Amino acid sequence: MSLGVAVLESPRRSGALITAARALEQGRDVFAMPGNVDARSCEGSNSLLREGAIAILSGEDIADEYAELFPEIIRPNANMTISDGKNSARFTEKHRDGTNNFPGSANKHIDNKSHVAYIDIDKLLNELVGDERIVAEAIGSSAKQVDDIIISTGLKAQQVQTALTMLEIKRCAVRIGGLWKLSNIK
Repeated sequence: MSLGVAVLESPRRSGALITAARALEQGRDVFAMPGNVDARSCEGSNSLLREGAIAILSGEDIADEYAELFPEIIRPNANMTISDGKNSARFTEKHRDGTNNFPGSANKHIDNKSHVAYIDIDKLLNELVGDERIVAEAIGSSAKQVDDIIISTGLKAQQVQTALTMLEIKRCAVRIGGLWKLSNIK
């Protein structure tokens, strides 16, 4: 169903490593993101890199890996503008060396405001509902690990992950390393 599997963070014994092993058995690519060498939560993904997994730092690295196979899907337009109504971003194809003769990484020019005002945590919480509000309240003004958020909210892991994803999409939360914090909080 896929061309490859990406392992972003994995301890030495985990389902992610089992999935990576099955992908290799099926001739699929295995990608891994390097992690902190002292962190147990990264031992598995780091061992995949030692064993020959393709190193990635972002999703774009995966797209670049398949750009030549599927240029009409991955890079359909050499120059593309994306807008959300308020802000817009223009992408121009350029090779990493700055030339235009490779359908690889994009040079991104953003036309949005350079200064973003800080948000008030009380105002943010009043605008959120459901699990997103519960998770935001649990994070509060300090950075927290997902496990701590799950314990303090009493929500299921899937509910917390979904809420964190939605908060990130809304630019209300940001992940820094293994910690989540509300963004732009005074």
